[in-house]
Amino acid sequence: TTIHDLEQMTLEQAEALLDSGEKACVRARVRADGEVLLAAGKGSSRRRMIAAVGASLTLATAACQTAPFGHVSPRFEVSGETQSPYWSRQARLQSSTGKTYSPDVAARGNGFRFSNLPPGTYTLSVPDMCGEPHRKEGIVVRDSNVDVGLFDFSDGQECIIIGVMSRDEGNGYG
Repeated sequence: TTIHDLEQMTLEQAEALLDSGEKACVRARVRADGEVLLAAGKGSSRRRMIAAVGASLTLATAACQTAPFGHVSPRFEVSGETQSPYWSRQARLQSSTGKTYSPDVAARGNGFRFSNLPPGTYTLSVPDMCGEPHRKEGIVVRDSNVDVGLFDFSDGQECIIIGVMSRDEGNGYG
């Protein structure tokens, strides 16, 4: 059984796990007021995850105890950066099993980060300003985090984009 460490997940990631429909066994640190401690998330969201109390929590915990106590499946991160925050937000990571991950929104300018990844082999895809995908294949995550560095596709190409320009609150124009 995979046990997900909620302290390493943002609120958005924890909600996505719960909404996935799969049996979600978790490890969580819970404060006295019932708040579940989570990794810092994007933006300044004031929402919190509150732990259920009583018999239902006890039963759910018992159902997850097929792994030895204290065993948490290792999770890792792939990170890097592009020339633009826009391209960093458009990055996608795909596992060899076909699962696709979107980046955690990092407040690191042009940086991207994919967190809470199981060990495996991944392909990173980032579209350039013309929408052409650029890929880095064979990213192996085995026993440590991976920094792919600068994902550079500035080859001087130009393109003509025809579309409607609108204001994207918080991100400037898009």
